[in-house]
Amino acid sequence: MTTTSKVLYASQARPWLKYYDPNYIDQPMPECSAFDFVRQQNKNRLSETALEYYGRKFTYADLIVNTKKTAAAFRAAGVRKGDIITVVSVMTPEVIYAFYAADRIEKLPYLSLVRPKGTFYLFPGVEKTGLDEKAFCKVLLDQAHVLVSPGTPFGVSAAGHFRIACTVGIDRLKAAFDRMEKLSF
Repeated sequence: MTTTSKVLYASQARPWLKYYDPNYIDQPMPECSAFDFVRQQNKNRLSETALEYYGRKFTYADLIVNTKKTAAAFRAAGVRKGDIITVVSVMTPEVIYAFYAADRIEKLPYLSLVRPKGTFYLFPGVEKTGLDEKAFCKVLLDQAHVLVSPGTPFGVSAAGHFRIACTVGIDRLKAAFDRMEKLSF
C-alpha cells in the first residue's frame, strides 16, 4: 500500500495563529477604516496610553488629534485617495533595516527595486518572476516562509509589486533574505 502526503503550505497551516487569542481568530473585518476603528474602540479611553516611543507616552486623544493633523497636512500637500506616500522616519532603526533590505533585494535576480530615500517600507517589483504580485506573495510565504503584502491595496502604482515592512530586527531580515535567495523563477 502506497501512501502519499500532501504538502501543507504556511498560507494553509497559518502557524502564526498560535500567538493569537482563539476568540479573535476569524473575526469579521470592520466596515470602517483602521483609524475609525481605533477611534470607535477607544472613545471611552481617550486619556489612556495608545503609543509609547522612547519613553514618551501618547494618549488615544493625542493619537486621534495628531492623525487628523497629519491627514490635513497630507491633503494640503496634494495627497489624494489612492496615492502612495513615503514616510521618512530617520530616527528609527527600521530605516536602517530598509536600506539593508534594499541591498539584499538588488541582489535577487527575479526582483526589481527603486531604492527608498528614507522609509522602512519597500515595494519590489515582481515582473521578472512571471507571476502577479498575489501569486508571488503566496510562493514567498509557502516556499521561503516570508510574509509580505501584495502592492495593489497600497494604490494603483503599487500593482505588480509587493510590500516589505522592515520592522523586525536585522537578524530576522537576514534570515528571510537568505531563504529568498534560494528561490528561482
